[in-house]
Amino acid sequence: MLIGFLLFLFPPGEASNLSVWGFFYCPQKEVVVMAGRDTVIIDIDSSEVQAAIGRLRDVMTPEQFENAMHGIMKRMPGQVKIILGDTVPPKYHVNSTEVRKAVGYGKTSVGGGAGCVIPVRGERKHIGGGGRGFPGWGGAKGWESLRRKYRVSTKVYRGQLVRLPTHLASYGGQPPFRNTAAPSLHGLTFTRLGKKRLPIEPVVGIAVPQMPPNKAEPATQDKIADKLLELTERRLMALVMNGR
Repeated sequence: MLIGFLLFLFPPGEASNLSVWGFFYCPQKEVVVMAGRDTVIIDIDSSEVQAAIGRLRDVMTPEQFENAMHGIMKRMPGQVKIILGDTVPPKYHVNSTEVRKAVGYGKTSVGGGAGCVIPVRGERKHIGGGGRGFPGWGGAKGWESLRRKYRVSTKVYRGQLVRLPTHLASYGGQPPFRNTAAPSLHGLTFTRLGKKRLPIEPVVGIAVPQMPPNKAEPATQDKIADKLLELTERRLMALVMNGR
C-alpha cells in the first residue's frame, strides 16, 4: 500500500504559474509515474499514516475502506489551502490571503485506490511598484535611471535582501532599471529586451505555485503528513464510537 504526493509545475522552470498537487493512495506494490523533467516529487514521511490506514483497512469491508479513503482525499484540497497559507508566508514576501486564493478546487477519484489533484495558480510577482509584488529598492529619476550606475534589490525571501544581476541573461542581457519619477512605470523594475531603447519588459520574480517546493518545503511536508494522519485517525475513532 502506498500513499504519496506529487507536484507538477506548468510551464517548466522559472516561468511556472500553475502547479498541480496530487495525493494518491494505491493498492499496488509499486507506483510508476510517467512524468517529465518538470515534475517535483515532494516526499512525505508517511510511515505513521501507512500504519493508521492499515488499521482502517483491517476493520472495514473493501467498499467501506474505499469510501473512507475517498472521504479523506476529498478533504485534502481544503486542508492544503490552509497549510500553504501557514507555511509559505513565513518564508516569502507574500501574505496568507494571496496564497490561499491561489489554491483551486480539488478533484477526487476512486477505483483501484483513491486520490485527488489540486491546482495552484498565480502569476509571477513583479519587483517594485508596491501592491502585491515583491518590494524593490534602487533606481533614479527620469533618464538618470538609465545613465547612472546602481543596483536594484528586492526581498523575495523573508529577511533576505537580494541584488538583481547587473545583466539579465534570461531577458535580453541588459541591466535592470527603475524609473522612480515616471507615473506610468509605477516604480516597477524593467529591463530592455535588446540594445535598442524599446521594447522593455517588467522584471518579475517567482509565482506562488513555485514557493511551496522550495524554501517552504520542510514545513509543508510535516503539516501534510500530520493532517493525513489526523484525518485517518479520525475515521478510526468514528468506527470505535459507533461500536465497530
